[in-house]
Amino acid sequence: MPEELFGIPSHPLMVHLPVVLLPLCALIALVLAVRPSFVRHYGWPFLGLSLVATIGTVLAASSGEGLEELLDERSDAIEQHAEWGDRTRLIAIVFFVLAAAFVYLVKRSQRSTTDSTGSTHTVVKRSSAIPVLAALLVVSAIGATASVIYTGHTGAKSAWEDAGKEGGGAESGGESGGESDGD
Repeated sequence: MPEELFGIPSHPLMVHLPVVLLPLCALIALVLAVRPSFVRHYGWPFLGLSLVATIGTVLAASSGEGLEELLDERSDAIEQHAEWGDRTRLIAIVFFVLAAAFVYLVKRSQRSTTDSTGSTHTVVKRSSAIPVLAALLVVSAIGATASVIYTGHTGAKSAWEDAGKEGGGAESGGESGGESDGD
């Protein structure tokens, strides 16, 4: 994994994939869990998006580990962020596996029927595993969303704590804009 992209560390760029896609996939998972018949049309796009989100999570965690190695000092906030990054990666992988299992099971149990008017309808043959997988998918979706939010929070907290230590601002004796000593 390259440490830099476009001249800046790759980690801040990589985190955008899971930050945007995991909550989006979680919302889609909730809809599909409530309406399994939607899997017929949206199952594959959902799985593709979930795969990209999971790969993005793995890339973000990997680039974060590379960035962590470059840092001279490690704060408690950075350590906490790294731990949550590892958890988020694991939760995202579990979410994807459950999503794949759910889509596979629902697609396997779906069949199309034609009524007397000639309209085709998708019927989901009820399996006891579908509601169980739907519940697990919803729990993992909530967990993935909460985890990515908390990971982002700890990352922002560590970045701002480190920025505050750098000094140079008005509070630390630096110059503040707009002041003048005279002519």
